[in-house]
Amino acid sequence: MAKSAPIVALEATTEQLGGMFLKGAPPPDDEEEVLQENNQEYQQKKQSEAITNAEVVKKVLSEPSKEKIVKTLASLTKADLSRMRQVFEDTNKTSLIAEISKSNKGDLKDALQALVESTVELKARTLYWAMKGIGTSDIAIIDVLAYSTNQEIKDILAYYDRKYVVHSTTKKPPGGQLVYDIEKETGGNFRRVLLELLKAERDESTAVNEALAEEEAIQLYKKGEGKWGTDNDFFIKLFTTRSTYHLKVVDLYYKQHFPGSGNF
Repeated sequence: MAKSAPIVALEATTEQLGGMFLKGAPPPDDEEEVLQENNQEYQQKKQSEAITNAEVVKKVLSEPSKEKIVKTLASLTKADLSRMRQVFEDTNKTSLIAEISKSNKGDLKDALQALVESTVELKARTLYWAMKGIGTSDIAIIDVLAYSTNQEIKDILAYYDRKYVVHSTTKKPPGGQLVYDIEKETGGNFRRVLLELLKAERDESTAVNEALAEEEAIQLYKKGEGKWGTDNDFFIKLFTTRSTYHLKVVDLYYKQHFPGSGNF
């Protein structure tokens, strides 16, 4: 089966690109936290658990065996890890990330750091390492940006500026350090997609204009598989501004109108 039109048009390095835009951002880490946000008794209980967890983490970090620290951190939800980290750092006046780095190495250190980092910290670090050194991990970059909400992208931009600023002058690069790095390390239509996503303007509503979705499905074929060459501007705008819900309906209409062409 030939590669789908948008994949060809965007000249991406991975055939998973279209699927990533269809999936969108993942659900919240802990739905119970959202439901119990205003429950004072629940919050007090969780804060008490955070104090206990912080004490346990401090103790097991200094032990030669790594089994206990792995089990301790892996058993906590993202919300519990966030609370524990806050208590640990307030109590010990030191960064938990730094303490993990001191007592662990290699892949284990990276895995433990990933567990206690916030979503924004982890995504920003992933982007940084995807572009650091020789070569660029395109799959890691698009994986982060295609799965992030608009607010997460704004937070990533701000955090990346604070954490990974590397320019030698006091003047910040236009658009910030992350935009600068992506412009430097990527190229072509792939770079255009990334820069559009960094604008954090993707529709996040659940409402879908079905007439528009059907028309765009037809346009996808006409501007892609149905002609010689492709209209890159159309594809880039579609994938970087339309909501996940809208794209799924476009995909359904694409299959309906052009069953022999596969998914878009």
